Amino acid sequence: MFGKKEEAKVPDQVVNLNVPGLQCQAFYRLPATLTCVWVWLKLKQFKAKPLTNINLCFFEVEQLKRILVVVVVFISLMTQVHRTSAQSDKDTTKVEQREFLKLLKDAEELNEEQKQRAKRTINPRILNRLAQDEDPGVRFYVGFNPWTPQAALLQLCKDANETVRWAVAMNSRQLFQIDPKFQDNLDNSSLSMDMEKVFGTRGAPLASDAEIEIVQSGKQWNVISNGMDLVVRKTDGILNVFQERLPLQVLLDLSKDFVEIVRMGLAANPNMPPEILQRLAADISVSVRKKVAGNLNTEPFILELLSRDARKEVRLEVSGNPHTPLRVMERFSTEGEEAFRLSVAGNRGTSPVILLGLIFDTSLPVRQAVAAHVSMPASGLLRLAEDADPQVKLATVQNPNTPAEALKILSFNKDKNIKEIARNRLARILKAQISRDRER
Repeated sequence: MFGKKEEAKVPDQVVNLNVPGLQCQAFYRLPATLTCVWVWLKLKQFKAKPLTNINLCFFEVEQLKRILVVVVVFISLMTQVHRTSAQSDKDTTKVEQREFLKLLKDAEELNEEQKQRAKRTINPRILNRLAQDEDPGVRFYVGFNPWTPQAALLQLCKDANETVRWAVAMNSRQLFQIDPKFQDNLDNSSLSMDMEKVFGTRGAPLASDAEIEIVQSGKQWNVISNGMDLVVRKTDGILNVFQERLPLQVLLDLSKDFVEIVRMGLAANPNMPPEILQRLAADISVSVRKKVAGNLNTEPFILELLSRDARKEVRLEVSGNPHTPLRVMERFSTEGEEAFRLSVAGNRGTSPVILLGLIFDTSLPVRQAVAAHVSMPASGLLRLAEDADPQVKLATVQNPNTPAEALKILSFNKDKNIKEIARNRLARILKAQISRDRER
């Protein structure tokens, strides 16, 4: 009786619950927090096991329910955190440095390949596709390619990038040159096999029913074949083949472009219509007027107007244009500034009369230039062979049109180089004369 105290027994209440993948027992004396942790650890340990029974002992069933709710919520939160972490680890937008540098290099190489393709290809389908390229450098070469279809150029002339519009403005549309012997075929509106072969090998095959239209006899012809409108124009004895120009209204719109470099491209284009060049001759930009003054396609009356431009650099360009009218060249040949006389002396279009007037010029560079001019008459070369300056004599002896009389004078010159050149040239002339005389 007086020994040990009996401890009050609390009846165990056993609750059977079915939880997937879990088999465990929890007793009533375990704190609720430890129970949650313990249950969660058991879940991780036996997560792969099949559905079994769980026997959990607590004082109250309601307390058990609350604990289980906490466990379920805890597990759900941990699962969500785990999934979020896994998704973050597999983020496909993250790029390593090595991969980024490789992508950058590949993109640059591809752009360079596209530029070269746009520059060299004559395939209209490829050019049409490249005209849509996102790289302005690719579109620039498409705009400058003379084989680019007109539809693509009409799109590029409105491009937001000014260098692309500049390329379109500079595009002369010149495809290739052909032998002057084909002028007879063009004047007679007849095709020959040789002519068809030349056009075909250059990338513009002619059909057997190709039409030849004479625009200006001996100067310009239209060739229509296979949907292509080609223009053949004779310039300085050479037959140049062009694609059809852009419409006049489109060129007029480009001549009003607010970017100076675009208007400069038009002014320098050798295939620009006179109407556009006349408009650009009155441009506010000195650089644009200068390009017009140097353009070989500028009409003589426009050059005469520009010869009185307020800016020296514009007038200087006019003095060097071979199509400048004779009266303008005469005026420039007597200018006080050496630069104008030197430009006239080097102009391949300068008349022999003006060149003869310059052989007594006080400027050494001017006399050198006229001594080397291929249009200098023999009498002028004979006079220049006796010039006091050795540089003038050297230019004279190197002129392919220098007569034998002048070479004879120069063959006894004190300068070793001048003497050697003169004797070698004169020896060839004398041998040819002797051979002809013996044959007679």
